[in-house]
Amino acid sequence: MAQQYERSLLLDQDIPLASGSEWYSDPFPLLKGDLVDITATANENFYAGFFSRGEFAERYGRRGEPFFFRYGSDRAAYAKRLIVDEEDEFYFVLRVGVFSGNARIHARILLRRPVEEERHDGR
Repeated sequence: MAQQYERSLLLDQDIPLASGSEWYSDPFPLLKGDLVDITATANENFYAGFFSRGEFAERYGRRGEPFFFRYGSDRAAYAKRLIVDEEDEFYFVLRVGVFSGNARIHARILLRRPVEEERHDGR
């Protein structure tokens, strides 16, 4: 029998960002086995990523430094599918580079959480 999923929308919003600006989501608590689809599109190139708590802390900028993204990895669209391998909090991060213009980014995060199947064989 195919796996059943409970679907929920974690984020579905337009996020305006000025050139050189960043945006961080609140943490999303995810469980092992969760399937997460992240998409974002904009009128301008932007950096995007979906990070575990530990990776978020490693990449977080300090004293005015920007959040770390690989130079040149900015695009006008972002898509990622993640199967969570252990329970953790995850953050979605967006940044518009200083050489890009102002952006209006539409971001959407869909969570599909596996549903425990009821057993009818007495176990």
